[in-house]
Amino acid sequence: GFDLVEPGEFELSVVELKHIPEDYSVILIDQLLGKEYRLTPESIIPFSVDKSVVGSRRFELQFIKKSIITNAVETLTKNLAVHGSENQLTVYYPSVENEIISIYRLDGRKIFEELVAFNGKAVIPVSLESDQLYILKIDNQTVKFTTQ
Repeated sequence: GFDLVEPGEFELSVVELKHIPEDYSVILIDQLLGKEYRLTPESIIPFSVDKSVVGSRRFELQFIKKSIITNAVETLTKNLAVHGSENQLTVYYPSVENEIISIYRLDGRKIFEELVAFNGKAVIPVSLESDQLYILKIDNQTVKFTTQ
């Protein structure tokens, strides 16, 4: 790691990724902007630093098994949407049946799984950390979301 002591314009450049299994992706999370970048060789990520963030721990690396995040690149699909907070999620899904909902942390750990009754939407009481990225899965559809 490194600490920036002066504000300015910077770039993070990836030359190569070594010792990463092929079934894993490397994700750089900009915690300040809430952006996520899938790193590949030759990735270049420009960023700005002002006085308020000098010395902060802005970036985090995550190593994620690709099978966990298949089809989770989009934040919203046509049939699945999530809104909520740290203790409750409202999931919109066009079903009137019971569906199994799974929620994963970005590192692939399953933190919630339950059979939920739907009528176009369902309200789920769940305990989540704020400003974290999660993946919700229903049937073969997934969506990434963060809590506020």
